[in-house]
Amino acid sequence: MTKTVKPMPANKQSRYKKPPADELTPIRFEKRDLAILELFGREHWFEYLTARGISWQLGRSLNSLQHRLQKLYHHGYLARWHPPHTYTGGSQPCVYYLDELGAAELRKYTKKRVKAKRLAAGYHPFLMHTVLLNEIRAIIKRAATEQGLIVPYEFQDREFVDRFRAQRQVSTDRGQVGRDTMYHLVPDWMFALANGKDEQGNLLQVRNFFLELQRSKGAVKSPKRLRSRYKSLRHRLEAYYYFYKQQRWTAWAEVKKRKYAAIKEPQNLRVLFVTEGMSQEEHTNLIALARDIDEKKIGLRLFLFLRYEELGQNPVQKITESIWQTPVAGDSPVDIFRP
Repeated sequence: MTKTVKPMPANKQSRYKKPPADELTPIRFEKRDLAILELFGREHWFEYLTARGISWQLGRSLNSLQHRLQKLYHHGYLARWHPPHTYTGGSQPCVYYLDELGAAELRKYTKKRVKAKRLAAGYHPFLMHTVLLNEIRAIIKRAATEQGLIVPYEFQDREFVDRFRAQRQVSTDRGQVGRDTMYHLVPDWMFALANGKDEQGNLLQVRNFFLELQRSKGAVKSPKRLRSRYKSLRHRLEAYYYFYKQQRWTAWAEVKKRKYAAIKEPQNLRVLFVTEGMSQEEHTNLIALARDIDEKKIGLRLFLFLRYEELGQNPVQKITESIWQTPVAGDSPVDIFRP
């Protein structure tokens, strides 16, 4: 029996293509549209965001936002990229970024130099890392706003490459100091949370955070690849460990002079590790790895760990709960929004 496939109706537009210009109804540009475009500008610098990431950052419902995003896309203010389908998860949310008209509108309102993004067709593996990182940024910044906190400053990875370094001295059997191991710290995101400012404008109770995002494509069966993965993770954990133990705050002076005058020395520094796609067993092994690099083998509260899947359907509310795990045995999960 031959199965016939009905053609798509002529008046039905593909979800992957824009309708012709003569079929578009004129758009009335509103303040809410400008608020969306500003997320992709130089002040927030998200660059690539999904619809849910935009809704979390703006504090708006996803249903009310989808219609405006579609309008902005069809009229050339935003462009979008559709990630390829996965065998287990099906279609993934499309990714929005700034198009020509959107960049022109931002230049008009902000009086700053803004460029549209260009993204070639095809699969972009590292882009998915950036998109997920931007979603985490949006969740934390929205949660901070709802908790009455401020984010006084933030850095992305490209802003401090090779600016933070840690050094490990290796002792030989004779007690002499051998060759040093130099670590280069390039976190995915650095930010601070503060309880506000006093009358003189000084920040109150600042807490500094480095954030590392570790994405996984699933369980690794090859022993060689598994050793390679854990070697890389251990190296990153050691870099933060020795940076913290040696109190190498001198590099912060460079950043302070270069951009942010309000930055403070991170005596209360915490390193957040967010994993995505890792099994619970792999996540537990990562926490044990952080405990193992401690000289006393008890772990440091410097590290805090979270599986992205635990945030669920309401991540802005969930992330304000005590869900971050420390490598110290017997410790209860902590809340990063409270000192």
